[in-house]
Amino acid sequence: MFGTHLIERGLIDKRQLLEALNEQRQETVPVGKIAVQERVLTVKQVMEVLDAQIDREIRFGDAAIELGFLTEEALEGILETQRRSRPRLGEILVRNGLITVRQLEEELGEYLGSQT
Repeated sequence: MFGTHLIERGLIDKRQLLEALNEQRQETVPVGKIAVQERVLTVKQVMEVLDAQIDREIRFGDAAIELGFLTEEALEGILETQRRSRPRLGEILVRNGLITVRQLEEELGEYLGSQT
């Protein structure tokens, strides 16, 4: 994980990583909201999915498929939209002044190079 790499390199600490990951999670648009924005689900259907999740530990998309509101393909499209819109960890760290753009570029290059 890139965050672990940055900790090992001494650029950030564990607390800073956890705060950035939490910020990333908070800024991630929920699947239901994307589905409504893309007119794949109605608000009423989203509410039904959320209701179905109350007593079960099931992800929103899985519940929507079980209820017949989404297909696997539609869910994949929504999840791809969600992935593309989620801020990247490095962007958050730069935005918060924890690393510079130059450090991000250098460390990403080193990290990605070590993955091959």
